Amino acid sequence: MELNEDIVVDIISRLPVKLAVQCKVLSKSFNNKLCEPNISQSFASRWFRDQNITNLLICSTPSPTQSSYEISNYSRKFFCSNPRLRLGYERRSSSLNVSLLTSCKGLLLLEFHKFKTFCIFNPITKVHQLIPYPEPTNYFSTVGGGAGLAIDHPTTNHNYKLVTVGMLNKCRGYRFRVFSSEEAGVVWHEFQFLKEVYYRTSIVGPQPVYVHDCLHWLTSDGNVLAFDTKSSTGQATIINLPREVLHVYLNDPMYGAINFMFDAVLELVRGVLALVCSFKKFIVIFGYDYVSRKWKVSYTLPNFKPDLVGRVGGPASPICFDGEKLFIFGRYRAALRTGYLYEYVIEMKTYKKVGEVFNMLSAIFFSWEPTLARIPKTELPPYKVHSKHFPEITATLDELRCLIACKPRVDRVTKTAINNYRLLAVIGSQY
Repeated sequence: MELNEDIVVDIISRLPVKLAVQCKVLSKSFNNKLCEPNISQSFASRWFRDQNITNLLICSTPSPTQSSYEISNYSRKFFCSNPRLRLGYERRSSSLNVSLLTSCKGLLLLEFHKFKTFCIFNPITKVHQLIPYPEPTNYFSTVGGGAGLAIDHPTTNHNYKLVTVGMLNKCRGYRFRVFSSEEAGVVWHEFQFLKEVYYRTSIVGPQPVYVHDCLHWLTSDGNVLAFDTKSSTGQATIINLPREVLHVYLNDPMYGAINFMFDAVLELVRGVLALVCSFKKFIVIFGYDYVSRKWKVSYTLPNFKPDLVGRVGGPASPICFDGEKLFIFGRYRAALRTGYLYEYVIEMKTYKKVGEVFNMLSAIFFSWEPTLARIPKTELPPYKVHSKHFPEITATLDELRCLIACKPRVDRVTKTAINNYRLLAVIGSQY
């Protein structure tokens, strides 16, 4: 008797995550079905339960020498059988030669500065794809700009686009470079959005928000730069900041002025583009309506202790908000760089300390949920990323995966091991 395919998929979806990943090779149809959002959501819940955690927050901070990045995993763990009685955060960190730029639908976008390449990585399936910098690679940099990942799920091909953004010379607008997995080989397309920009305007943080087929970056003047990933001509637009709404708050002494560079963050809240603003006494979350093209107030939450300040002396800085949990960080006025991460518990209407942050000025935070989504493979020309770098890249990704999965750290790959990898690669190429 043959079982219906949907029944088989339902059975597979109830397996432990490790076994379910192995079932992805049964057929292309199973692979596609196991990547569907409802199945991935089921796996995400089970993965968190297996790890004995409720949520995961990842932080990437450059080291003082800029040669490596401190990757931190803030996981909320159960410490007893009744999760309502005891909950606490555990922080695990590792110094890696890779920076985490952003996450989209469970896939991580990484940057190997040393090898001048991006990397799309799924820590659950261990699959990754290297994407070399746009030419000329020696002059390309994401510093002062940003990079975003747009995942086209759910579709049969699971295509994605990698988009970088930077300022044009003389503040004439923005330059976008786009890589698409739909094209063969490593092909970058460049688009320009010509618009007069105030000379002090810059991109706030490298991580954008992907919603309505657009990548959105917050700028230091409070506007939002939106790039249409479905457009073949690279269309971009500016979503103006909620001036009418902000005017009310700025004239109220309970709220006061705001520095969008440090006191605001762009988020995706239940499918809605949201702007989280930290004022003097309150944190206000504005939601953007694409139909009316207007902002409106969605949430108003109390700000933290007045003795805590944000990145540059203002109120405590917001990190991320998903509609249920709000994370902020701040430091005491006597401290220089070191601060603390806090979570606002909406049900209890109180803040709880999560952990310590050692470099507030350049830390990047984002929440992450696991997925079984596959990554389409792109063949790399041999001169783009040399094969001698593959062992070091693989070792770094393995260590990152162990860090995210709250597993013991793997041993660093020694020079002897790397040489053995190279020897095996040479021997294998001769047969």
